[in-house]
Amino acid sequence: MPRKWARGRTVRLGAVVLGGVAAALASTAHAELTTVDELIVTGTRLPPSGATAGGPAISVDRADLERTGSGTLETHLNTLPQVSPTFGAAANNPNADGAAFIDLRGLGESRNLVLIDGRRVIGANAAGAVDLNAIPAGLVDRVELTTGGASAVYGADAVAGVVNLILRRGLDGVELSGRTGVTERGDGRQHQIDLGLGRSFGPLRLMAGGSWLRRDEVGKGERAFSSQAAGPSGFFPTGAYVVAGPNQPSQAAINAVFGRYGVAPGAVPRNGGFGGFGFNDDGTLFSSGVRNSPIDVQNFRGSRDDQTRLFPDVYAFNFEPFNKLILPLERRTAALIGEAEVSERVELYGQALFAHYTAQTSLAPTPAPTDTNPLFPQLVVPLFVIPVTHPLIPSDLAQLLASRTGDTPPIPGAGATESFLYRLRTADFGARTLDYKVQTRHVVGGVRADLPGDWRADGYVSLGRYARRETQGGLLAVVRLQQLLSSPTAGRDLCDGGFNPFGVELGAACLDFVRTQGVNRTRIIQQNVVVSASGPVFTLPAGQVTLALGAEQRETRFRLTPDPGIRAAEVAGFNPVLPLSGRLTFRDVFAEAALPLWRGAEDNPFADAVVGARISDDADGGVARSYKAELSLRPAAGLRLRGTYQRAVRAPNVDERYAPVVNGFATASDPCSADSAQRTTQVLALCQAQAVALGLPASFATAFRQFGLDVGAVTGGNPNLDSEFADTFTLGFVWRPKLVGGWLRDVQVTADGYDINLSGAIGSGDPQVALNACYNIGGGNPGYDPQHPACRDLSRTAVDFSLFGLDARQVNQARIRTSGIDVTGGATFDLAEWWAQPVLGQLEARLLLSWLGRFEEQASAARPALKTQGTASDSSTGYQSLPRWKGRADLVWRSGDFEAAVATRYTSRMSHRVTRLDPTAAVTGPGAAAYVDLSLRWRLDAQADLRAGVVNAFDRGPELYFPAVDANTEPSTFDVLGRRFWVSLTVRH
Repeated sequence: MPRKWARGRTVRLGAVVLGGVAAALASTAHAELTTVDELIVTGTRLPPSGATAGGPAISVDRADLERTGSGTLETHLNTLPQVSPTFGAAANNPNADGAAFIDLRGLGESRNLVLIDGRRVIGANAAGAVDLNAIPAGLVDRVELTTGGASAVYGADAVAGVVNLILRRGLDGVELSGRTGVTERGDGRQHQIDLGLGRSFGPLRLMAGGSWLRRDEVGKGERAFSSQAAGPSGFFPTGAYVVAGPNQPSQAAINAVFGRYGVAPGAVPRNGGFGGFGFNDDGTLFSSGVRNSPIDVQNFRGSRDDQTRLFPDVYAFNFEPFNKLILPLERRTAALIGEAEVSERVELYGQALFAHYTAQTSLAPTPAPTDTNPLFPQLVVPLFVIPVTHPLIPSDLAQLLASRTGDTPPIPGAGATESFLYRLRTADFGARTLDYKVQTRHVVGGVRADLPGDWRADGYVSLGRYARRETQGGLLAVVRLQQLLSSPTAGRDLCDGGFNPFGVELGAACLDFVRTQGVNRTRIIQQNVVVSASGPVFTLPAGQVTLALGAEQRETRFRLTPDPGIRAAEVAGFNPVLPLSGRLTFRDVFAEAALPLWRGAEDNPFADAVVGARISDDADGGVARSYKAELSLRPAAGLRLRGTYQRAVRAPNVDERYAPVVNGFATASDPCSADSAQRTTQVLALCQAQAVALGLPASFATAFRQFGLDVGAVTGGNPNLDSEFADTFTLGFVWRPKLVGGWLRDVQVTADGYDINLSGAIGSGDPQVALNACYNIGGGNPGYDPQHPACRDLSRTAVDFSLFGLDARQVNQARIRTSGIDVTGGATFDLAEWWAQPVLGQLEARLLLSWLGRFEEQASAARPALKTQGTASDSSTGYQSLPRWKGRADLVWRSGDFEAAVATRYTSRMSHRVTRLDPTAAVTGPGAAAYVDLSLRWRLDAQADLRAGVVNAFDRGPELYFPAVDANTEPSTFDVLGRRFWVSLTVRH
């Protein structure tokens, strides 16, 4: 018979067991959250006879996944200290196309690898991130995480580490389980059914499984903390006259019009407030106010139900109730796994996974326009244009328009006859929706063989396919609405009833005329061929040297096909979707060796090393090299010291290389802004010269203020990118005191420090570099010459002097460095033995704790390095939270057929990330949060288990802060549903 590589000691490509298997399994048999020491399944290709060197790793087993009461993997994984919660069930805006991802160490979901049984899985987007929604938790036996680089073993992208999902094995018979759950408020229901079948047919063993999951949505309006918008929006359901450029209504005319409403003179500014002049249903005007100033909203006559807590400081349409707090999800999966012994030395294996799911996100009604008006491209800014000859202009608005005496060059006309600017929010459409239909397939076929000289070979071919259909609903046809606004008949010649844009809703016929939808399709194919062999090569005084060699070829093809009827700027509702396609091809060779350095006599002290290297030939990006060195030393019984160094690489993905170049936005500080500390006398003179060259008065540049933190930029891919590199060091210890019997056993304490230094990181180009060069900040233009090459590369609009078209395409110019300490502890207390009462059973305690000492980011040489450890983000500063402390503690009590568990999740308080840019910013950060989960299990008999649990048992709400990522909080880090209950039943035959 051949060596048995399955049933607990399976050697698979990318997943092998190091020495001490039996002892390690015995010591962790009841530890659902354990630090893996002697048993490291993920992170090496060496055979079991190899050395025990290795870095820190965490293993989460099936029992712990079952205690969460959730059918989605990211729900539990996000509670681990090494994981920075990212897009998941609560990712509505921003969203990830309905997918759920994992982010190790806060370095981003595309800087780690997700594997199934040690093999790559097809990604779900152009960045190559793997969608956990396509992998049902019911099929997973355990999850192993290694943090730090792993490119020498697994190839490009394993910069932050590897998440290895080990599927179930050894099922004999039929297993059926069902789970259902609901929140205390009666919403957020989740139902799941899992079916597994396993049987042996002589040398052939098969296992099949299937799963169905449905998760109901929860709207933001269903929770008080998320039901009100925290900030204003300049897009009003009744429309608004936007005042931009020098041709503004006179203050006298504004005072006269608003005086008739009973408003004091001077209470309304010439631009009408932050969002311009809004329209009431009766055609009168209201001012939108200026936030955090004495200038409040004036003459608003609409329903106060639409207002937020910001009123009357500013008018702010409450868009939150249209949004989802938890996304709906319905998923069906199937799996087939087989192994067959062909002969005493050869074994075949195969695996097929299929998944289909639907999900939906929704946003507030469409704001329009959101891109440059295609019928008035000279405006650059996203606004509609209405001629002063429009037949339905209210008399009060007409009085303001007639008072204008200036000229804004890009707008047709001049003075009182100049057309005016307009925007609106199409509340008549209802919510914007994104409906996703996703299908994935992952098929593997391989062979394992025993070779002469105790060598073993493994080779496999894998094929993955991913397909997504995205339907965008609630879109507005910008060109058609502009046609309605420009029509001399107010649109009656285009649709029945026409359109009154001044406070009156669209009629049914015109709704159909301007409403549209789009369907976008994404296709991804991944092919992977890997062959490897491992075995002993020679013997040193301390033991046998083992070697693993292999080669890999991987190809990924990506294609995004947008709706052919939807063109950028011609439709408002979502960011423009442009065609994107690309192919990535890699050919790798790799080697890894285990070197026993020293063996002692007493208590088995030892010193071992593991070294490895990989050369990766990127067909479009050249050759990249990664390597590693690991050292393990046991100076005394029960104590092991370990340290690692890894050089990891990440190749540019399809999006970074081939994304279309489009107009967008990038963060930068405009030196011409009146509130800029960089605006010296010389800089102001240069800005004034640039304004005059655009046909604007010099005084316009003097009064100019940058709106927000962004500037108009050109974004997109760069085919000339290089791979980014990360150097990772870890140093730590594992202490397992040798206890002889008694009531205390399985004691384990580990501590590992880590330092990851990512250089040449790929990211958007920094427009600040060009701005600094033009305005002589740090040198570059000492003469402040407007004709300097750096200044000629800048573009400003003649409407409001704002910047546009700055180069922000992808470049290798960023740097990220993070370091910290991971600590784990665990022990088993035999209460039955201590008290001599068998009914008292056993109590297991496990702790995972992580301290983040540094997280430093530098976007470019033009910017300082920002230390963002201990901060929470908003939508403008990245989405991940980086608490200083994050931990998880588990207590599990077992007695006979009963089990009770308590899990506590903790996140320390954080300051707002904006304060690292501006310490005086008017922002808040989230406080510390701890959540407690309870679960029970009762083994009814050998064929049935009953489980029940309470998630967030004390109904602790999320930490609120401003401005936040979404829902006035960070919904992937903090619990947004509140207390919820679940129950499950498993039967076997």
